[in-house]
Amino acid sequence: MTENASPAHAKTTLTSLAVLEAAQELDGATVTELADAVGVAKSTAHEHVTSLCRAGYLCEEDREYYVGFKLLNLGEYTRFRKEEYQYALQKVSQLANETGLESDFCVEDGGRIMVLHQSRYEENFWNNRSTGNVYYMHNTASGKAILADSDALDVDDVVDEWGLPAETEETLTSAAALREELAETRERGYAVNVEETHHEVGSVGVAVRGSSGDVVGSFSVTGPLYSLSERSLHQDVAPTLLECKDEMEAQFLG
Repeated sequence: MTENASPAHAKTTLTSLAVLEAAQELDGATVTELADAVGVAKSTAHEHVTSLCRAGYLCEEDREYYVGFKLLNLGEYTRFRKEEYQYALQKVSQLANETGLESDFCVEDGGRIMVLHQSRYEENFWNNRSTGNVYYMHNTASGKAILADSDALDVDDVVDEWGLPAETEETLTSAAALREELAETRERGYAVNVEETHHEVGSVGVAVRGSSGDVVGSFSVTGPLYSLSERSLHQDVAPTLLECKDEMEAQFLG
């Protein structure tokens, strides 16, 4: 907190952010709906909505408020802020073309992972927007790859913050089992997710280091198990990802 900041100012900022997030979650909402979602008086919500609209972070359509385009500008800046992120976009497209599957580049964000870049060889089993989506680390190939390779992350801290929620019956829900899998990931150099996040879906992920020597993110390739066997994940997809990792690290680590 800066010298001029106060708890009241901090609370006001958090309320504005809560209103903004509620507008996204509700896919547009009236002031009354936003007030109810955030748990503040309608007059308070109106003040925050007015300020957010003036700043360009919300826009009004037929008395409902939606996330404004100014956030797109901020988001795009974030996606390409580092040279590594810019380079990763090229590699994601390359991976999708080489494998014929969905390819992603993810970064760690507050103990979870966020999809920074995504490319699809064709529109097949995925039909939802994924760029910007946030996922757990313990049951995703990208998340496990980063957890296994990052010097800055502590597994216990991540588990304490987010737990180990089961999204399918294959999800790891034991800290001991997670540590064992992370050890295997370090040994072979890549992580695997077989139906831990979605049924009939498998993926492989590799962590990659940037110019600082620290992990900057992870590449992953995802596909439906009806056309991508678990054996193929290891024998075909993993080597392609490891080659991609080597190429990017050669670019930034020398």
